[in-house]
This record gives sequence, structure tokens and C-alpha cells, in this order.
Amino acid sequence: MSWFDILKQKPDYPDLDGDGDKEEPMVDALKIIEQVESAKKSPDMKHYKKNGELWTGKTHKTKGQLMTGETHTEVSEDLFHEGEA
Repeated sequence: MSWFDILKQKPDYPDLDGDGDKEEPMVDALKIIEQVESAKKSPDMKHYKKNGELWTGKTHKTKGQLMTGETHTEVSEDLFHEGEA
């Protein structure tokens, strides 16, 4: 098989957005991911501690994880959106 034949084949894309569609181009999957992530950043989004308690205080991110408190300390706790914990 030549390189030209290989390039003409339909690509098998990775399922980046987890919807099971491996024929979806990556750029489309990334758009879906961006929409979901921007919805999570909405000021109306509520955050919960692991025990289910609603957190209304200040937050920060450590290594991509949203946490309680304005800055990271030993008592900072991970925060989740409803149904994620």
C-alpha cells in the first residue's frame, strides 16, 4: 500500500469528548469540550465540597483542580459541580 492510499483512508479519530463518535473530527470534538467547559465557568454554577455541602466562599485552582479558599493551604478542599463528587 502506498502512502497516497494510506492518506486517502478515512481517519480513525480519538474520542476526545467521550461521546463514542470516533468518526467526528477532532476540531468538532474540541468545540463541544469548550462549550461544556465554558458552561462550567458560569457565575451561576454552584460548587460543592466532597461531603455535598454547598461552597459559597472564594476559590482557587491547584493543578487544574478547583479548591476552597483564595489561596492554597493545608486545609483547602477539592470542589465539584453537582453530581461530580
